[in-house]
Amino acid sequence: MCLPDLKTMRIVRNYLLGDCFCMLCTDCVTNQQIEYSHVLFVVRAPAKEPNFAVAAEVNTMAAMGREIVDRMRAEGKGEQEVAATAAMVGSHYLGVFPGDGHRNLGASDDWADLEKFSGRALEVVAAEFAITSAPIERPVLTPQEPARKASPPAAVPPSSGKRWWQFWK
Repeated sequence: MCLPDLKTMRIVRNYLLGDCFCMLCTDCVTNQQIEYSHVLFVVRAPAKEPNFAVAAEVNTMAAMGREIVDRMRAEGKGEQEVAATAAMVGSHYLGVFPGDGHRNLGASDDWADLEKFSGRALEVVAAEFAITSAPIERPVLTPQEPARKASPPAAVPPSSGKRWWQFWK
């Protein structure tokens, strides 16, 4: 399964969207080379573990890309060519992980903003699974609260050795 592999993160919201349980994470620290600002993990019934994700992937080349766009404008390049290049140089990529690979839905500074990212990520999930109902926000538990069905804790204790989804099975 190809999904973002996070060492730590802060769970900020949970949603029910059709037959999907979605968990919005931020302040992500990864075990991979790619950096993620936010990730929306999805568990689609009947699965018991995440099988889909949408991520705000940090574009480490954004500053260089902006310089290229500025140079293209200064050189009088066509607006269509400049716009196509500018679309690739936002601060974050919107990455989709359908479980068996990765798709890039383009770059934008918007994906750095948690609210803009979460709205778009939920739209991507709804489109992927043909869900027409609106998402329903669910409470986020802290590790001290008793576990409730289908609600993961707000943080995974670092020494537990368990993956985050194992706390709410």
